[in-house]
Amino acid sequence: MSTPEEMKAFYEEQLKAQRGMLSGAVDALKEKNATLEKSLAQVKNRNHQLERISYSAFHEMRAPMVSLLGLVRMIDEDNFSDLSDALLSGTEGLVTQLDRFAGGLHEFTTELNRPLHVERFDLREVLSTIVEEHRETAAQYRIKFEADFCTGEEAPFLLRHDRKKVHLVLEKIIDNAVEYAKKVNEQTTITVCGKQRKDGALLWVVDDGPGMPKHVALKAADMFYKGTNKSRGAGLGLYITKMVMAEHEGMFKIFSGAGSGTTVFLKFKNL
Repeated sequence: MSTPEEMKAFYEEQLKAQRGMLSGAVDALKEKNATLEKSLAQVKNRNHQLERISYSAFHEMRAPMVSLLGLVRMIDEDNFSDLSDALLSGTEGLVTQLDRFAGGLHEFTTELNRPLHVERFDLREVLSTIVEEHRETAAQYRIKFEADFCTGEEAPFLLRHDRKKVHLVLEKIIDNAVEYAKKVNEQTTITVCGKQRKDGALLWVVDDGPGMPKHVALKAADMFYKGTNKSRGAGLGLYITKMVMAEHEGMFKIFSGAGSGTTVFLKFKNL
């Protein structure tokens, strides 16, 4: 038969074990609660973004549609072929603008809701694909692409991330550099520099094009922002880049000045 001291020690041991189990359960609940709070914050943020897009999209699309309607009416009433050609040209420009805007909206909403697919891949391959996509444009406008990585020339430049998202980010930045380079009448160079790190990778996309005034560079990644009224883009390319980088603890910065080219800095974190 157990002594009182033995009984006391037994119950104290049982109580200690139960306290340990309760403590573990509380910690698990706290962790789940933190995860839920983070998910809720992301949902609120996305809802806010969608509200902004819905409001802004109406105004962005209404102006060219009203102009388009006016041009169509003028063409219908016009009896002079030379004026009709000008009106048709303007109509084509507005339709192209609307098409790009619709495409930008589709791309943004699709990317916002696409599940993350993490894999290990070579950044060099992604960049080579993007450069190849611009080969014809580069030849036409005398744009030269260069790469400068800290690893050996044949060594892989590995990153563990969502390949499609990284491709989208780099594509938007290089697209933007190419569009600015097309505006000058001399050869321009777009250089991609990279440095591999244990926790991810650093990239710089540098061009010696016309650059942007500092006040434009500060707003270049804002939703629907366009540097000039002549821009035919949707104003979502760099905004998508900024959102993708922010969602995955990355870093995205633009450095530019009028007449001094542009540098875009990216920090990708291994996922």
